[in-house]
Amino acid sequence: MRNEDVKGEFTPTPYSPAATDNQASTQSPKGKVPMRVSCDGHVHPAGYHQKGPSLLKMIQMANENNVKYFVAMRIATNVISLQSDRRYIDLASSCGETYYLEPSMFNNDETLNREKILEMKKKVELYVNSEADWVQAAEYNKLTDDQKERIDLAITGLHLGDPRAHFSLLQKIADNDVPFSLVGEVTLAKEIVMHLLPNESQAHLKSHIKPFCTLVEMVGLTGMPMTLHCDIDTAITEGIRAGHPANLNGMMKLLGDGQVEDTTIIWAHFGGINRFGPVPEKHYDNLDSMLHRFPNLMIDLSWSRIASKLDPDKVAAVINNHPERFIMGSDALAPHDAQVLRQTYAIYDAPDGLFKKLSEDVLQKILVTNYERVIRGGREHCKKFKQHILPGMADLLLDPAADNLRPKELRRWMLAEYEAKDPDYFLQLSKEITNRDLARKDAKEYVNEKGDLLSGSSEGVQSPVSTASQLNRQLSSLDIPNRTATASLDSRSHRQHRQNPHQEQVQHARPGMPQEPRASSSGRGQPRSKGRNWRP
Repeated sequence: MRNEDVKGEFTPTPYSPAATDNQASTQSPKGKVPMRVSCDGHVHPAGYHQKGPSLLKMIQMANENNVKYFVAMRIATNVISLQSDRRYIDLASSCGETYYLEPSMFNNDETLNREKILEMKKKVELYVNSEADWVQAAEYNKLTDDQKERIDLAITGLHLGDPRAHFSLLQKIADNDVPFSLVGEVTLAKEIVMHLLPNESQAHLKSHIKPFCTLVEMVGLTGMPMTLHCDIDTAITEGIRAGHPANLNGMMKLLGDGQVEDTTIIWAHFGGINRFGPVPEKHYDNLDSMLHRFPNLMIDLSWSRIASKLDPDKVAAVINNHPERFIMGSDALAPHDAQVLRQTYAIYDAPDGLFKKLSEDVLQKILVTNYERVIRGGREHCKKFKQHILPGMADLLLDPAADNLRPKELRRWMLAEYEAKDPDYFLQLSKEITNRDLARKDAKEYVNEKGDLLSGSSEGVQSPVSTASQLNRQLSSLDIPNRTATASLDSRSHRQHRQNPHQEQVQHARPGMPQEPRASSSGRGQPRSKGRNWRP
């Protein structure tokens, strides 16, 4: 397929819910498609064997489905066979509907048990492929400008348990001459997958979570959102109490952690529903409460297997409470034709489906507007980060001895850099930071300690700030949780931030200006910045 064979500029085709597949593939003025104009916030052009349609083919299928923009999330987890038996080599390279299990290992209800998991662990294993992002970036750079505009590239090849994963993130942004929009889909907990990865080095909700939190914090500094796959419950139900999802408390702690709260988290699959077993009891109420509690949380509606399990009326009730917090996605894995890309949409657009329960205004938000604000917005934020911030960090990224970027100090330096180099963007960013912190403050009035809704209202709207020092003073005055990084989620403190009247006021870094030593906890001084470059 050649570039000239695929139209890059998006031209909507008339929508008709009664359009057939044959009509849907007709790109004539009279042709109609069974999809409204939408954006796909969750699609995987390549699967676990690094094969799939080209980005050109993905654009062609997007055109056939009225998809304006889509996120290209290349799967960065490879599967390899541990057996010499040819069947398992084939299994490891196909990765179809049965994942890494033979079809005979599934029951009719597609449940899992420990015996199945142990059997598969002897046959295949998974590993993180960090090269996936460079491969996709190279393919992206071969497209025309119009074609590039249709795609939002995601960074996926990150080892979540690596203490230097946040360095890898910045290096990928710096080294690839492409605009990134999002990080993910990254996986903390996923049924079979987590059993086939080396458990000792992986990040988990209950252990080894610190490197992941540091990575999430750095993603927030770039301005990009992160799409997270974290099953709310285990796929192996033996020994689990009904109505008590195994990962609910862990997700609550993660989302409430000080390192995570400034990063937009898009929780995949309607808040972690997995393909095995039913939707957990009270999941709709729990998700509604979490959206009230955590202003940085968003939800994607991806995966046809999940869409078919959900109660349209209950989903609509949650969406109507939080219409700005949901994004549509297909979760198509290496799709071979346009029909595969619209499977999830078709379930929601059925005569008694979710879309019929929503107003046109709300539907427009989850199909297009929220995507453009969060994912397209992440693309613009990351461009500014790469333009104004990364050049000042170049020496640090090449320093093999550097192991801590001190994100909170980096945040202050970044604000000063943006103010000096791009005042208009700084003003936009300051508004977003102020609104986010006010939303976090308001959220505490809506949720009690058990997650039930409380009545409350905002204490007023604060005016936008115009300088880095004003912004940091305003954030210091807000009654919000302390942002000090913690050693573990369980040690997270909910004490309120109190400004010490005797504490020496921190000076903000300015390019080319010497900085006074900052008093450390041990009493030793430490320079905040050295000239224009960032040094922690």
